[in-house]
Amino acid sequence: MRFLVFLAPSGFRDESFRMLELFFNKWGIERQVTSYTKTGCTGDHGSVCKPDIHTSKVSTFGYDGLLMVDGPGIEKYKLYEYRPLLDLAYSFYNNGKFVWAIGNAIKIAARANIVKGKRVSTPQDQDVRSAVLMFHGIPSSAQSEVQERLCTIGSPSDLETAIPEVFLRLGVK
Repeated sequence: MRFLVFLAPSGFRDESFRMLELFFNKWGIERQVTSYTKTGCTGDHGSVCKPDIHTSKVSTFGYDGLLMVDGPGIEKYKLYEYRPLLDLAYSFYNNGKFVWAIGNAIKIAARANIVKGKRVSTPQDQDVRSAVLMFHGIPSSAQSEVQERLCTIGSPSDLETAIPEVFLRLGVK
């Protein structure tokens, strides 16, 4: 499997990204990082990650899914309103690829209009819950939800236990 991991140019949640890297390495999943910056992305706690590819140059070809990492950068850049990113998430989903969203990045999946009729693990954040409801998703208090090709993990603090469960439900061996 090969995933594209989207990070905000600054303010992505370092802990989420590092935890994902650990699990991807453990399960033998390839990943490429993408963002809307040509320089390094800076995490909320200062870690730096240089994107492998600029998001404007991404196509769904060659990837099994798109994973959007949470953090204050989602709000800072209003990425849930950025049409090219919404179109990218929609394109991945409609091309039979997985779309993962963690924490407040779930607003991107909601606004990309891929949550309709699906249970979505929602964090305590009222804005995320409102976005899920506005786009006809079904908020869930479960730590993770996998509905068709949409995978949501509501709270970043649940990543360590949710990721192996999600991988198993997706059939990753």
